[in-house]
Amino acid sequence: MDIESSENQSNLIAAIILLAALSLYILLDLAISASLNLIISGGFALFVLALTLYILQPVPLKQKLLLTGLIVTAVFSLRFVDWNGRKQFLHDFYQIQPGMTAEEVDSVMAEYDKNISPFVNHSFHGDIQTGTITYLPTAETRENAHLASITFAGGRVVASTYYSD
Repeated sequence: MDIESSENQSNLIAAIILLAALSLYILLDLAISASLNLIISGGFALFVLALTLYILQPVPLKQKLLLTGLIVTAVFSLRFVDWNGRKQFLHDFYQIQPGMTAEEVDSVMAEYDKNISPFVNHSFHGDIQTGTITYLPTAETRENAHLASITFAGGRVVASTYYSD
C-alpha cells in the first residue's frame, strides 16, 4: 500500500468516525436537547478535536483545522436549531433558578400555558407563597406533552422539574 492510498484511507476513516459522532450528537439533541448544555457541547467539541488530531496525524495541519473547525461550528450551531418545539421551552425552563419569585418565573415562562395547583397558598396580596405551578407548551407546540413543574415555598422557587413526553 502506498503512502497516498494510506493517507486517503485515514481521511475516509476519520470522516466516517466524525460523521458518526456528529450523528450521535444530533440524536442526543433531538432526544434531550443536549446542545443547550454547555458541558455536553463543550465535552463533545473537545472529543471531536482530540479525535480529529489523533486520527488525522498524517494529514496537513490546514486540513485538520478546517475539518475540526467545521465540526465544532456545527456542534455549537445546533444550539439554535429547534427540531421539535422542545428546545425553546427547555431554554426558558433552564433560566428558572431557586430563589426566584412567581412573578419572575412568569416573566420567563410568559409564552406558555400556566396551570396553578388548587393547593397553592397565596399571600394577602395574591402572590404565590407555597405550592406548585406547571407550565405547558402553547397550542402551537402541543405535539410535545412535556411540562415544567415549579415548586414554591416562602414565595420563592425551591425546586423545578422538567417532565419529558
